Order: sequence, then structure tokens, then C-alpha cells
Amino acid sequence: MRDHRLVFLPIVVLFLLSALPLKGFAQANSLNDSPRSLALSHSEIADPREPWSINPAIQCDSSRESQTRLITIFTPLPHGVSDSWNAGMGGAIPIDEGYLLAVTFSRYQYSDIFSSQYFSLESSKRIGLTEGRDAVVGIRSRYIEENFGDHYLPLKEITADLGITFSLSSEFHIGTSITHLLSLYRNQDVIVEYPSLWLGMSYCHAHIITLYAAAEGSTDHNYSPHDVALHLGVEYLLDPRIVLRVGTETASSSISGGVGIRLHSLTADFAATDHPDLGMTLSFGIGYSL
Repeated sequence: MRDHRLVFLPIVVLFLLSALPLKGFAQANSLNDSPRSLALSHSEIADPREPWSINPAIQCDSSRESQTRLITIFTPLPHGVSDSWNAGMGGAIPIDEGYLLAVTFSRYQYSDIFSSQYFSLESSKRIGLTEGRDAVVGIRSRYIEENFGDHYLPLKEITADLGITFSLSSEFHIGTSITHLLSLYRNQDVIVEYPSLWLGMSYCHAHIITLYAAAEGSTDHNYSPHDVALHLGVEYLLDPRIVLRVGTETASSSISGGVGIRLHSLTADFAATDHPDLGMTLSFGIGYSL
């Protein structure tokens, strides 16, 4: 019988390594990004594999081991603002057949001017529909706290996300997610995050190349109700140990890419995003499977 406490042993050391003074910027969405998600430009809505994914319906098919027993630690290294750091840690553990429980924590610090921390708890359940077809339903609860110095009260909110994916075949998947579906608690009458609706699909050809596409719509008053951002991504399995990724999205016209490496129980993911205004952003993640 596995001792799941061993899962969190690598976290302490890696978190200390990732919490170094780095150049960064505050992310608008409290769903901090994994290197895989960044490399694919958040297009993997129909095939989420980590607790960092926007869609909480994490794939939990026991035949896809790398997607079920996963620890991810990442540190975005953006260009632009000095004297800041950003780090996160989390884990996903299979509790029962087809049932997954995940937890994440991340923190961003910019000098003594601004800091934010996020904690999430999520679960997903795989439901068999017909032969060769199934669905995964996921729900996530997130605690968000943002601090703006000693002279202002912190913003605190507890919110919920909902997601679902459908496997129409072994190659074709569709999925949808609503982030910030409802606010369970808010200490001030200030909106920390606006609801967003995501729709996505993925198609895997010959278990070698996977195409991703997603559409994002937000209720943020800064955007037109008719504005929809498109996200596109591609994963190419170079060999069983190396996967290449590339992506783009229309909201900022950014281009991203990355590579994932798996050696036995260890995985390493790297991503680079070229933003028109912020320049090049680098990030890395480390995974460990029991």
C-alpha cells in the first residue's frame, strides 16, 4: 500500500528553490498557470491533466498514469518587473477508481507593495457512458487573497469553478468550464475576478500529435460582450520521453512553446511565451509520480 505522505516530500525543497527573487508580474487570473498550460496557450480545456488547469475536470483514467499521480511545482519568470517572486505547489492523488482529489497553493510577492496567495481544493470523477465513451466532471473551490500594503484592507474571496469533459472516442474530446461560477464569500464589495466561460476540443492522431482549440468569453466590463478569445495548441510526441508543445491566442497575439520530459517517475516541463508588451516569459515545472 502506498504511503501518500511521501508524495509531498519533494515539495519543500523545490518550493524553497522556486521562491527566489525573480522578475515577474501579477497575473490577472488567480488560476496560476502550469508550464504545459502556458506552452499550449491555455487551449487544453478538453484535456486537462493537472490541478493547475483552468478546467477542474482532470483526466483520471488509471491507464494514463502521468495524469493521475502528479505533483507540480512551477515558477513563472516573466520580464518587466523586478524585486518579485512567484511560486506554487500542488498535488493530485487518486482516491478511488475514477475519482481524483487535488490541492494547490501559490503565492506572488512584489516587494512590499502587492502580494497575493491562492489555495484551491478540487475533485473530479470519471463516469462511464457507453463503450469507449466517458465523461469527467470536476469542481474546484478557491480561496483568493490580495494585499495592497499596510494601509489597505486585503481583498478576500472564496469562489467555485465547474468543468466537464466528454470522450467521444479515444481520439476526440470536448470540454467546457466556467471559472468563478459563483462567489461563496467576499469580505468587501469588490470583484476580484470575473466569470469566464471556456469551450474546447482536442483531437489526437496516432497517439503522436494532438491538436487543441478553445474559445474563451468573459463578463469583465473591460471587454465587449462580443469579444471571444481563441486559443490554439499542438502537442507532438517526439518519443515516449519527450513531448514538444506550441500555442497561440488571439487576445494578446502571444506565441508560446515548450517541451516536456519524462524519466521514469519524474517529469520536467518548460515553457516560453512571447508577449507583445511583456516580452519573453519563462517557466518550469517538476512532477513526481508514485
